Amino acid sequence: MPLPEREKFIDAQPTPIRTELRSLLEAFSEPDALLERGRQRIGPYEILRPLGQGGMAVVFAAARADLEFQKIVALKIVPSSANSDEIVQRFRNERQILASLDHPNICRLLDGGTTPEGYPYIVMELVEGEPADVYMRRPNLTLIDKLRVLQKVCSAVHFAHQNLVVHRDLKPSNIMVTEDGEPKLLDFGIAKIMSKKFMGAKLGVTMAGARPLTPLYASPEQLRGENITTASDIYTLGVVFYELLAGRHPIPDSIQTVTEIAAEILEKTPPPPSTIAGKELRGDLDMIILKAMRKEPERRYPSALSLSEDIERYLSGLPVTAQKDTTTYRISKFLRRHKTGVAAAAVVAISLATSTVVSLNYAAEANARSRDLQQIAHFMVFDLDTAMRDSGTAARKTSIDNALEAFRRLGQRSAGDMALQRDLMEAYLRAGDVQGNLYGANLGDRKGAIESYRQAAALAQRLNDKPSMGRAKLKLAEIESLEGDRKAALANYREARDLLSASQWSERVQASYKIGFTMHRLGQVQEALKELQAAVVLAEKWRTAEPQSREAKRHWAIASEHLGVGLAYVNRADDGIIEIKKALAMYEELRKSAPDNIQLMRDQLAGWSNLGDIYYDSQNAYVLASDAYLKAHGIAARLLAADPLSTQAQRDMHIALGRVSMALHKADRVEQAVPYARQAIEVLEPMVKRPDAALYDLQHYAYLLTAGPVAEVHDPCRAIAAGEMAVANSNSSDAEVLDTLADVYFAAGRLEDAVATERKALSLLSQDSDLRKKWAGNLARFEEALRKNSKRRSSPACGATSRAQ
Repeated sequence: MPLPEREKFIDAQPTPIRTELRSLLEAFSEPDALLERGRQRIGPYEILRPLGQGGMAVVFAAARADLEFQKIVALKIVPSSANSDEIVQRFRNERQILASLDHPNICRLLDGGTTPEGYPYIVMELVEGEPADVYMRRPNLTLIDKLRVLQKVCSAVHFAHQNLVVHRDLKPSNIMVTEDGEPKLLDFGIAKIMSKKFMGAKLGVTMAGARPLTPLYASPEQLRGENITTASDIYTLGVVFYELLAGRHPIPDSIQTVTEIAAEILEKTPPPPSTIAGKELRGDLDMIILKAMRKEPERRYPSALSLSEDIERYLSGLPVTAQKDTTTYRISKFLRRHKTGVAAAAVVAISLATSTVVSLNYAAEANARSRDLQQIAHFMVFDLDTAMRDSGTAARKTSIDNALEAFRRLGQRSAGDMALQRDLMEAYLRAGDVQGNLYGANLGDRKGAIESYRQAAALAQRLNDKPSMGRAKLKLAEIESLEGDRKAALANYREARDLLSASQWSERVQASYKIGFTMHRLGQVQEALKELQAAVVLAEKWRTAEPQSREAKRHWAIASEHLGVGLAYVNRADDGIIEIKKALAMYEELRKSAPDNIQLMRDQLAGWSNLGDIYYDSQNAYVLASDAYLKAHGIAARLLAADPLSTQAQRDMHIALGRVSMALHKADRVEQAVPYARQAIEVLEPMVKRPDAALYDLQHYAYLLTAGPVAEVHDPCRAIAAGEMAVANSNSSDAEVLDTLADVYFAAGRLEDAVATERKALSLLSQDSDLRKKWAGNLARFEEALRKNSKRRSSPACGATSRAQ
């Protein structure tokens, strides 16, 4: 605008927007020295060219001047013209947020620092692509292509929300899409951290007298100056999706002023996007977008994940939650989904109705079986299909008990029916996976899983099916290992390996490296190393036999990772690091074509954790350890975001948080370490209070509160109940669990109990166990403290009477 018109326009705006506009214009009117000087260095980075400039920051394309790596990056810096305390704080806030968000659809933070003049800068991956609105106009894109891109945007936003970050500035220009259709979420400059206890950051991101927002994409509550939650981002996602799918913003171009825009958002309901784009969006997509854009936050989708799941339901021909749930609507969706199946069922029904040769007795028996099979079919096709899509792990619990009851009734009538027995065997294996399998979302019902796997093994034995019995034994051993019954687990792993056929590569390799892993946990370190080396050899044979098999590559990587841990344990840490890095490189390669694969994500998580363990335990390289653990934490956060009720995802999270806190503390970054330790304890708190709490969860909880390096969170009296429950659940037969409880008793001042418990732990170790020396040292320390304490006659710290194990 010409200057006089501009001043008149600014004066007419509300105070907060007037203040913001003047700030931006002032920054824009002063050419920054960095842009004027052209090519120069910032830290170790050589500036190549400017990419953009705003009121808060300047962005350059840059490269490492020291040739540390050959890669063009985006370098963002606060220019001198905008160097206020408020903007610098916002900038530091963005840097901290990006450091916590490791997601394939969020622009990654690579580096950061401060110039000699005191200006902070951040270095991010340079996203080569187009803004989302430009990309979506490509003529070759189908509606399905566009919806898949939008689902990935939802995934990024949901991940940010799970890490307690609200973006607050979602718009097409902040979503870059690469040539292969991968969106990248940018610019967290005005993002809000919802709780500083998780981030350890100051929250001064809101400019005095102004609300940070882009009016066209602001939610009603943002415009009203109300408290901002994740629901605000859901609204803005709806606006962005409207614009990208309809090709036009829901607010007409004729509406220009901020006042008019605010009135449109606060008072009017936008027309369905299909009125602009045509019938392709009519119906479900209209309702999905308008539900996200509802003016009342509580009526929108509860999460970005829920929005993405409704899009998935639309793509799969299933009923969407945004539509009114009528019988006619559901039937129409079912018929569209199953045209062929419905036609075939009609033919079968007509054939049965016209048949006159089936005897009444046979018909009665068939009907009884049919009802049970129908019940299972209904469970699998309707209950599980719909509920699993709606709420992940929680849905499995709603129907698994009904399915198991149907399996039981079928089992009573299955004598002599080999085909039915085989179906039941497979059904029990799948039920066990839902109840407690370690490698996917599960209900945490380990006892139920053990019973289901035992039923499957019994049926396999009845059928003389050794390979299937081997599969059941392998799964059973995995749960027994988690329960702390490692000797039983080792026996079942060995039996599984003997029963599995030569063609069952995956199960044989798993059994092989699990034998080594379990022997390692039992203190048989040298024997374990031999088993792990044999497992890698077997996995290599599988890769040679099936060079295109992704599973062969994956299990080779897992075997190599376990071997790396074993090597580190016999003082060959450098060799161990090489093996684990080979495994991580393979996981990364496999995830390129399957970025959301849960198994691969958990494999990566374990790999980074194990690498961090070697740096931490074997090399005292605590900074490197914390970097590796933070990688694991990022993946754990994403897994938990995808399925918040998954016991395994919760476990992955508390393990990652605990490790990050330990490494940061050892690296003298205490202020950063404490929030991670507290969050780990918070995640664990409800898990250890369950009657069927897992052994590992109980141990980790007791360790963090007692012997973990973050002394600021120690509370040994609080840990006693968890330690005692762990011992009870393992029938006082697990040496490691007893050693943990001995540490708890010692920290709590119950010295007699500590001595008695450590003696019991030592008595369970074999004479050649590598742990004997360490635990004997613990016992000597406890006994010495007891001798000194008896002279002082002091009371236990928790005020409890001594009770030897």
